[in-house]
Amino acid sequence: MRSLLTFTVVTLLACAGNRATAQNVGAYGMAPKPGEFDPSTRGPLQIQQNLNAQVPLDEKFYDHENHLVSLREIMAGKPTILVPAYYRCPKMCNEVLNGLLKVLRELQANDPEFTAGKAFNVVVFSVDAREPYALARKKREEYLKQYDGRDPNEPGWWFLTASAGQFSDAESAHKKIRRLTNVLGYPFIIADRKVERNAEGVECVENDWGDLVPLGDGPRPQGSKERDIQHSAAIMLITPDGHIARYIAGDTYERSTMRLSLIEASKGTISPSNKDFFAQLCMTYDQKSGHYKLSMRVLGLVAAPFVLVIFGITIFTLRKARGETKLTLPVEPTAPPTAV
Repeated sequence: MRSLLTFTVVTLLACAGNRATAQNVGAYGMAPKPGEFDPSTRGPLQIQQNLNAQVPLDEKFYDHENHLVSLREIMAGKPTILVPAYYRCPKMCNEVLNGLLKVLRELQANDPEFTAGKAFNVVVFSVDAREPYALARKKREEYLKQYDGRDPNEPGWWFLTASAGQFSDAESAHKKIRRLTNVLGYPFIIADRKVERNAEGVECVENDWGDLVPLGDGPRPQGSKERDIQHSAAIMLITPDGHIARYIAGDTYERSTMRLSLIEASKGTISPSNKDFFAQLCMTYDQKSGHYKLSMRVLGLVAAPFVLVIFGITIFTLRKARGETKLTLPVEPTAPPTAV
């Protein structure tokens, strides 16, 4: 009986601890909602959750050394955090990367084995076809220095570009980026995009999914040397075989949410600790909010021991009642008959 009560208390404390750190509300709104999207009603830059979609692992990008590498090669059969960004972004991308850096350092400090390159990989790729590998190399050196000071040649955290730089085929690189971001359900708009004419001669511009749409009466964009890309803040967790397992929106990430998400994405390649067991036991992932929440399992865990206690008390009481001597009332003596 005492062991049941102890288990209940320990479980509640574990769940409460994870509940306290489960909130992960980003600065750029709530997590994207799942489901099919309607092009006529979908607002701009609304992320589409393509859960379980297959990422094109054989798509090749340029790494920090200007070598063509495939996503399959650098993921190396491990769960991977995939981060769309661009390296000349003035604000949001830096905040996403800084938030990721913070939580990855917390994970590493809590468990040295739970680090990039060992338990999982991180892949940042630029959505700007104009950015050369030199920018990726500079960004990588900066973040690796702040992460754990590792040698720049050590794998685990990659920064990629679709283009090798000057004189590259920007159009081909852009199409490569769109193939990946469309699978991820990650729209973006190049604010300085140019007006093009389609086969019918109609003036068109590229929308947030990379399709050419008629310009119509909308504002006429002007080409510019300055790059301005409008996008959302989100990262994706990918399974070792390349399926999308989770979306986490915003630019701040909690350690418990990130660890649990990576463990689930790993499909068994990482053994959960006792702490992870308790967290998974009493928490479930809510796709709408993008966070882990207490599940109804908690009610069952709390109620079950008390039901057993009540059942035990009932049985004990019944057995004790059967063993007691029944109380019998004394019989009053019968009065003798009166003589006539």
